[in-house]
Amino acid sequence: MWAETSQVPLEREANSRAISVASDDGDKDVVDRGYLSIETAQTYLNVFQTVMTPHFPFVIIPPNVSMHHLRQDKPFLFLAILASASYENMPLQRSLGGEVKKAVSARMILNGEVSFDLLQGLLVFLAWSHYHTKPHRYTQYLQLAISVVIDLRLDRATQAKTWKTKLQFRADEHVNQSTSDRPSRSNDERRAIIGCYYLSSSIAVLLQKHSTFPYVSYIEDCSQALHDSNEYPHDRYIMHILQLQLIAEKIDRLSADHGDELSIPGSGAELYVKSIKDDLSTFQQRLPFNIYDSPFIALLFKSTSLHLYQLALSVTKQQPLSSFQAAPIQTWRDELSNAAVIAVESILGIYLSLPPASELGFTNTEWVQLGFAMLIGLRITAASPSPERKEAYLQTLALLRQRVGALSTPFVDHNGDRDVFVDFRKRILQIQARLDGGQKNDTPSGDLHFEGPINGTQFIEPAFSLQEADSRDWTDAPQDMLGFTENTGLPDDFLLTTSVEQVMNNWM
Repeated sequence: MWAETSQVPLEREANSRAISVASDDGDKDVVDRGYLSIETAQTYLNVFQTVMTPHFPFVIIPPNVSMHHLRQDKPFLFLAILASASYENMPLQRSLGGEVKKAVSARMILNGEVSFDLLQGLLVFLAWSHYHTKPHRYTQYLQLAISVVIDLRLDRATQAKTWKTKLQFRADEHVNQSTSDRPSRSNDERRAIIGCYYLSSSIAVLLQKHSTFPYVSYIEDCSQALHDSNEYPHDRYIMHILQLQLIAEKIDRLSADHGDELSIPGSGAELYVKSIKDDLSTFQQRLPFNIYDSPFIALLFKSTSLHLYQLALSVTKQQPLSSFQAAPIQTWRDELSNAAVIAVESILGIYLSLPPASELGFTNTEWVQLGFAMLIGLRITAASPSPERKEAYLQTLALLRQRVGALSTPFVDHNGDRDVFVDFRKRILQIQARLDGGQKNDTPSGDLHFEGPINGTQFIEPAFSLQEADSRDWTDAPQDMLGFTENTGLPDDFLLTTSVEQVMNNWM
């Protein structure tokens, strides 16, 4: 997939231009103003359709839609696509991202525009927000997208009763709620509704924030309609993405409502864990396709499973147990810890198995899922006395560091900042340093072997497995098992103890 975009020119002469939206350029877009050529814009549109859409199937540009048509009818979506798909030319991408922010300010804040073009463009910009300058203000842009959904009444069925009754001045008038009839939803609108819910739910679960776009049954109706129409290949995945996100929300509610009960041996909370485990197992068994056909769904499934396992382990405390209680409780912990180790290996294995540079199409959420797995892998390893486990994980980190590092370029944007992959590589380095005391080796020390192919995909595995060591020695790992920091002056145990929201706040 990378080869398809390797010929895009850098066009560095346009990168330093700072053109205001409120200028004499009128309705000219970034192509007219010389940011990039029409040929380069077409290439980036192709990249979005082929490389990026599989990772976010909620905004579809049909193959038969010309770039001229897109520029004319959906200029903001066109700009957002260019800003997201131009990752090969990071300086240009950052400049285009700045133009997206200017357009949002001019069209939404100053002019009060509400349009489906703005909604789709915001969804694309949010999905690949990691490519743009910090601070990302993810939540703020998400609220703008949600406001458009509400103003366009897209969050309600086309035939819905109003919740307010009309004023009545005659006693004999029939009392009844009125029904509002609106045109039928298009599939593009259905995708956008589900995409907005997915983005809101994802950040709520990952960062422990309040979801401001709650699930309603109408969202499921939209996914069923997309599944039945089967308009485009990626539509068949949307229903299953929604199902997984609903399971993730159940795990989040388990943490909020029953987390304390997990520390009580034999409590009902264990039944909640088992119920969600059954949901995940049923989900995979009923999939009508191989889960690895969609890296998006595979990563989401494994990450959702990992959220459940780490939650149950992190809040389960060792307590004095009778000999009668000890055996079943320890068995339950062993089962969960083994499942968590397998999930970590699967997430990182899925990533390493992908064709080189295909992760350039990853969404912000997928990168956070990888970070989540890396941090849990760190905490498994740090709590284990097994040298085999440490060696295995250091080999995996070395592979991750090499792969992510290969995505970086020497270019800087107009602020002098490097690309996002430099930041992610630093995060891997911090995890390596936490494990080996600063002895970071770019070359994996173990041999690699290849399994597969599975549907044309090879899985790369270290010579050692995290599972080879006893799993029961990390069941007291700290709560909130995720963390990143760029501040080297923080305590040594920062990655092991800091909460999700504290350390991931600068990521999304």
